[in-house]
Amino acid sequence: MIQNSSHMVREKDIEIDALTQECQTLLTTVQTSSNGDVHVDPYEELLWEHDKLRQQVKMLEEWKEHMMAMVQNMQRGSTSLQKELQQFQAPVSVDKVNNSKLEMNCTDLIKMMKGIKSNSKTWSST
Repeated sequence: MIQNSSHMVREKDIEIDALTQECQTLLTTVQTSSNGDVHVDPYEELLWEHDKLRQQVKMLEEWKEHMMAMVQNMQRGSTSLQKELQQFQAPVSVDKVNNSKLEMNCTDLIKMMKGIKSNSKTWSST
């Protein structure tokens, strides 16, 4: 999830750069064509498009900040969960060792009981 989010952030960075470049190109076009032959409508249209692109850039930058904050929160949460997991793993390891000891003791008791049972049969038949 974190890798996917960072990939999305990189893609949005590229998109922001492209929109910024387009804004700059439009602004340059408007500034260089400010002679008397410029029609008002194309000029206004370029300004409108420039504003629209600026708004898109702003929205993408806000989205990027939000995604970066989300990734940081996920990383913090991941660290916290890893610590919690380590706390649970220690008792589980101890329980495994104790379980193995109990199984060995149980096996020994069964063998001992079988031995007693066979000895008692031997004594009772004599």
